[in-house]
Amino acid sequence: MEHRIIDMPTFFFIGKLVRTKKSENPSSALGELAKKMTPEVEAELKKLCDLQVKDIVHVTYSTGEDFDDPNGEIVHLIGVISSKEIPHDKYAVIEMPACAWAIFPSEGKFPESLHETLNGIYLEWLPHSDYSLAAHISFSYTRVNPQNYQNAYTEIWVPVMPYFEA
Repeated sequence: MEHRIIDMPTFFFIGKLVRTKKSENPSSALGELAKKMTPEVEAELKKLCDLQVKDIVHVTYSTGEDFDDPNGEIVHLIGVISSKEIPHDKYAVIEMPACAWAIFPSEGKFPESLHETLNGIYLEWLPHSDYSLAAHISFSYTRVNPQNYQNAYTEIWVPVMPYFEA
């Protein structure tokens, strides 16, 4: 699979956040979250970007020890990454420790190409690579072609460490 590995210093996700129960359908909460991402909010957040990714990122992760626990939560954040922790009463801030990242580009029909790439990462690439997952949050960003909304460029960022360190 096409990918590259880069090292990143500690950085912060800054944006709008919503939590949903794993047992709930997240559609309404995600719809409300998307409504909060007005053009003004996006412009304000993009001013905070000072790292490699200058686009709006999407972060989704599970809280708790057991991923299958229906009483656990899924956290969804839409925002940006920044090298500076910027305390702000309007935005959530999540710290990401320094680590290596495997970055997987994908282009094609959205969201199918995103799902195919995710499957390839975890079913094909990771089991045969010299890396294991680091205990951090994966994220992605997607750039949609305004002339063809079904075609998009996506990057999936997966935190990794050399397998022998696992």
